[in-house]
Amino acid sequence: MDSGTAERGASAPAFPGRRDEGVGVLMVHSDELVLLGARTLLEPQTWISGCFLATSADRALEVARRANPRVAVIRGCAPDGGPALARRLQEEIPGVMVMTFGETRARAFIRAVRHAAGGVPEAVLDLGPRLSGRELEVLQHLATGATNGEIGRRLFLSPHTVKQHVQRICRKLSAQNRIEAISRARASGVLE
Repeated sequence: MDSGTAERGASAPAFPGRRDEGVGVLMVHSDELVLLGARTLLEPQTWISGCFLATSADRALEVARRANPRVAVIRGCAPDGGPALARRLQEEIPGVMVMTFGETRARAFIRAVRHAAGGVPEAVLDLGPRLSGRELEVLQHLATGATNGEIGRRLFLSPHTVKQHVQRICRKLSAQNRIEAISRARASGVLE
């Protein structure tokens, strides 16, 4: 996304019923189409004062310093961001709530951003990634410490298929590895 597009997103037009004390939201994702879609969902909300877009960690920090958003929604495993970007945003922007993009329905996304604006902790804000039934089964076995081979034998799958499921689970939970996936799943209530 060029700086012109990001700048247009940084100064969203006023909407009827908008209050000056509305919520500013910074959205960071490498896919411009995802950002534009998310902005289209949020801008009409009367409690939103502006949507700010960035496709890189450096641009996100630059925009955040200027806009001082209350909520930052970032892609959890961005190659130049993710957890490191979340920490920097929280260090540099007092009171910002950071949450991650995930696969979700439009209404759930809007609700999650609104809850974040109200100060709901990040762990509660998992956007409800839609794990398939098989992925949930694999995740439950992962939580026991089972290897791909052990999970495969228990579920009658090849180790390669289990590995693919684990990769999808990590992607959907914005986790770097299986341990982080288990931790995020527990924090969001997917695993008990």
